[in-house]
Amino acid sequence: DINNNYYDASIISEDMLSLTPTENPEEHLLDSFSAYRDAIPPIRVYQAICKGKKNETIIRMLTEAGVEEIVFITSQFSQEKGFKEHDLRRLSDIQKEAVQQSGSNTKVRDIRVIDIKDVISDSPYPIFFLHQSSRGKTQNLLEALKNIKSYEISIIIGSEGGISDEECEFLENNN
Repeated sequence: DINNNYYDASIISEDMLSLTPTENPEEHLLDSFSAYRDAIPPIRVYQAICKGKKNETIIRMLTEAGVEEIVFITSQFSQEKGFKEHDLRRLSDIQKEAVQQSGSNTKVRDIRVIDIKDVISDSPYPIFFLHQSSRGKTQNLLEALKNIKSYEISIIIGSEGGISDEECEFLENNN
């Protein structure tokens, strides 16, 4: 729950659930990550605007995963270059619901849209960008994380079309 208490749950009937406090939730979990209790390091995601309802799924999943902030970006391959006011309200509502549903400690923040080149000045953390093919300065994520002092990072993720070569060169030339 919101106070980091864990419970065993049993379904008693169609409309009744029994909750029993537990100190060892790991005994009943199917994976080890669900038992992770430490704070998640701050991660900021710069997500290129995608087509249609994909942005709603993205904001829900990243919020539930505990991402500190999601900033939408425009890039050469983004078909959409911004959001209408009602779209921003919808994304904000989805983010609030995702925080409630997941019990995440993520703070709901205003949804922002910036250009991909502005990420350099916007990010307080080392920046990584994900690309579909090898480039001159390519590292796998594990290698890249070994070269930074903390796990506070920003990640740039392209839209369906990826990140253009020109944008990749700009990002690489700005570390």
